[in-house]
Amino acid sequence: MSMFEIHKEETVATEIKDLFREKVEGQGFVPNIFAVVAESIPALLAYENMSKKFSECPFTAAEKETIEIVTSIENNCKYCVAGHSAFAAMQGVPEEIINALRNGSPIEDPRIEALANFTRKFIRSRGKLSNKDIILFFDAGFTRAQLMDVALGISLKTFTNYISNAVSLPLDAAFQPFAWSGLDQGEDVPFYQNHM
Repeated sequence: MSMFEIHKEETVATEIKDLFREKVEGQGFVPNIFAVVAESIPALLAYENMSKKFSECPFTAAEKETIEIVTSIENNCKYCVAGHSAFAAMQGVPEEIINALRNGSPIEDPRIEALANFTRKFIRSRGKLSNKDIILFFDAGFTRAQLMDVALGISLKTFTNYISNAVSLPLDAAFQPFAWSGLDQGEDVPFYQNHM
């Protein structure tokens, strides 16, 4: 049994009940990550604000989900890899892109491949990118502003990855078909630099 409650609308503070209703209206359900973060009103409000701001970034659905799936894999978060694989599928991201991201295999779309590799490099280097890394990102058609937006996406997803991992968050029913087994300790997803 978990030490953390997966909150329902009736168990959360009055000031965040509307956020729960919005999730049900928008997604049809309240994801477990949202329901667990509701333990802290400031954390939930920050999470919701970061999510809204990231959704405003000038990326396609496939690009946003690439950032979120890659970050979740790097943080070995089974919950978030499954969740964002489901969200990617719901938004029409091609199955071959989702599978390639999950498996760490090359992606045929050169822009998505460049973004996936850049996101991995950003995380693994702890932000200490080389000029070459940045130039390759720009050469793929991304902008200086989008570099900041990738950092925002990584920050947002790392927040939920850490919480999901800390509380061993169970998958929502909607995410079950996209369950991910995770990485063995010490295992890294292959880094296909030659495809950048």
